[in-house]
Amino acid sequence: MEYVFTLRFRANNLDCGDQAFMDRLFEAGCGDALVSIGNSGTLALEFAREADGASEAVESAMADARKVVGGAELLEVIPS
Repeated sequence: MEYVFTLRFRANNLDCGDQAFMDRLFEAGCGDALVSIGNSGTLALEFAREADGASEAVESAMADARKVVGGAELLEVIPS
């Protein structure tokens, strides 16, 4: 089943604006995410992820995103 949700991070210390960052997200397994960079220093990754359950979808997306965003603070998980 496909689950749609958004992970929103505080991205103050991340260089999110270049193609290399987008490439790293894709290579880390976040190719199913729409990326939004906010003026307020936030990064939103809207996922459409296939999984057996919602928690599995969110946990796998968080693990993939953490490969790139590291210790960035997770602000919220927003179900769609």
